[in-house]
Formats: sequence, C-alpha cells, structure tokens
Amino acid sequence: MIIKTGKINKSRGNISLTIGKEDVKKHNLEEGDFVILTPQEYEELKTSSEIEVSTLEVVPDDEAVVKLGVGKNMVASIKFWMKAFGLLDQDLKLTQLSKNLLDNTGYDPFIEDIGSLWLMHYNIIKENYATAYRATFVDYHSQRNTIEKNKLLNFIKHFCFDNASYRNLYNENTVKKDLSVLIHNYYTSGSGVEDSNTIFAPLNLIREVDDGAYQFNYDSRTRVPDDIFLYALLVSFSENKSISFESMKELSLIFCITNNCSSFYFIII
Repeated sequence: MIIKTGKINKSRGNISLTIGKEDVKKHNLEEGDFVILTPQEYEELKTSSEIEVSTLEVVPDDEAVVKLGVGKNMVASIKFWMKAFGLLDQDLKLTQLSKNLLDNTGYDPFIEDIGSLWLMHYNIIKENYATAYRATFVDYHSQRNTIEKNKLLNFIKHFCFDNASYRNLYNENTVKKDLSVLIHNYYTSGSGVEDSNTIFAPLNLIREVDDGAYQFNYDSRTRVPDDIFLYALLVSFSENKSISFESMKELSLIFCITNNCSSFYFIII
C-alpha cells in the first residue's frame, strides 16, 4: 500500500514529527512527498493529533508502479527476489527476517555488514525459490568444484528430467539466463560499470580460472561470521538435538568450507 500525503502542513514551523517511521526533518520530505506506510501506520496517521495532513489518498497498485518510477516487470522482479531471499512470504507479506534485518531499527537496514550478504546467500539456497542456486551450490557442487556453464546446464537439465515435478518446467533458454545471472551475482572482473551490481562478489565464493570457467573458491573466500554460521546451523537443524559432522556437509558446500574448517567452526561455536 502506498499512501500519498497530499500536503504536509508546515504551519507549525520546523517539522520533526514521525510519519511511518520516517523522520520528516531527517529525510527532507517536502509538501506532496510520498511516504510508504503499512496499513497499521496508515490508521495511526489518520487518527494522529500531532500530524496535519490535508489529504490522504490510497494509490492502487497499478498506479503505484508509475508513481514510484518502475514498471510492472520491475515490480514482478522485486517480488521474485524478495521471495527468493526469504524477505517476502507467499502471501506477499514481509517475513520476520526482513523486519529484523531491514526495518529502520533493524540489524542492518542498508546491508552494510558482510554478514548480511552471507545471510542472504544462505537464505536464497535454503528457500529454493530461485532453484538454480541450490542446484549449483549444493547438488552440482557435491560432485564438482569447477563450474563450466555447459556442464552445469546439462547437470540441471538431467536433474529436472529425473524429477517429475520439474520435468515440465524445464526451459533451456530460461535456465541459461538464470545461470548467467547467478555467475554475475557472485563474480566480478572489475572491468565494467555492470560489475557494481554483483551483489555477492564481496564473498569471493566464485573465481574465474579460465575463459568461461569458474571455480568454487575455498582458498580466499571471505570468512563466514560465526553468528551467521550459528544461525545457519540452528535453522538447518532446528529439530535435531545433536549434529554430526557428516550431516553438516550441505552447509560446507553452501559456504565453501572444507571439512577441517567445518570442525573448527563447530568447536568454536
């Protein structure tokens, strides 16, 4: 829901009130600015005796995309990736994780901590909404350390045709595009403008070893923060009273951790 604050009344002078958890003074909101509010915040704003707003208008979703300057395809893309990262549930409601992490008072609302990237990396694989990530980092990775696009493509193709639930969903062109996006998300050559949006590049999980060939990077990847690894353990084994090293193999694949390192993390935590 997007609420248009028709005109913020500045007759009281220097505004420092709060609207939808956004401080007007801090964020330099002007008359007629748009503020994104939850339904609860909308009700609070309507009944507030401290904030004067001349009009309150609910902008329908089909108009909201225009108001925000993005098209319907971008809206669909945003929804897809928020679901993939476990930030949006199937009912299009924010998950508790998204609130804890990205809320104004959350742990890391601007994703500035390397641990937040590790968390998103783990989550995109755990959620398995963007299925190429789990297929690559767990299924394919359990058999090979080198990523060659054609071999990875064939692996996913056989995987899909061997699983009845995926057989009718396989589209080679779509998978090719998904794998290109996946590699782009983790690897940067540092030679172009587009490299600035390689979200997981700081993790150093994938490195190029030859033209068009990549490798899971065990040697110089960024260290996984202890609290993120502990979180992954608790989520992955929430029903277990004990955890064997063998059962941690999947986490080792996800985080590119050797068996010795897994034992080290386990002992430290």
